[in-house]
Amino acid sequence: MTLHIDQIMNHIQTSATENPTQFSVTLDSSWHQGRTIYGGLMAGILVQALMTNIDDERQLTSLSVSFTAPTDGDQPFDIHMDMIREGKNVSQTVAYCQQNGVIGTKITACFAKARQSAVVVKPSAQMTLRPPQSCLPVPLVKSITPAFLQHISLLVNEGDMPFSGSQKPNLSGWMQYTQKPTHFNLAYLVGLIDA
Repeated sequence: MTLHIDQIMNHIQTSATENPTQFSVTLDSSWHQGRTIYGGLMAGILVQALMTNIDDERQLTSLSVSFTAPTDGDQPFDIHMDMIREGKNVSQTVAYCQQNGVIGTKITACFAKARQSAVVVKPSAQMTLRPPQSCLPVPLVKSITPAFLQHISLLVNEGDMPFSGSQKPNLSGWMQYTQKPTHFNLAYLVGLIDA
């Protein structure tokens, strides 16, 4: 069975609502990157678990992710969540997955209410990318590309593939879920970032 990103995130949200400190999850190997679950998905799952129990007025302002050990998606693993400190405007949180007594992925996240500020940050120059339809898709090659790429499309705009011996240091392009999600929140975005 292959799980769609919506099925995963909906399960996480329901489980975190019912059990706001700990619950169990089993995925499938179609989300693997080598012998572990694709890191972006693990980080996205942990963000979704935390967001479920955070006031909607508080937005994610910082996120630190540590991948410490492999987590097998075909086997159950536990999600643990803790509110380190919740103040009037800021929530400091931690979440991690644990399988067979070993922590696989751990995040620390800060959620905060928007505040008035006199500081103005000008956006940096925008990157110009060709339209997705004119970019080179990364093919799925069994035993070469990670299994999770069946769920995420990568389109190369500029540069060459990793491990290709290229002298070009840059690689840019587009990415999206191959099957469009029914909705898209910050946890879904985090799920793409590591691709």
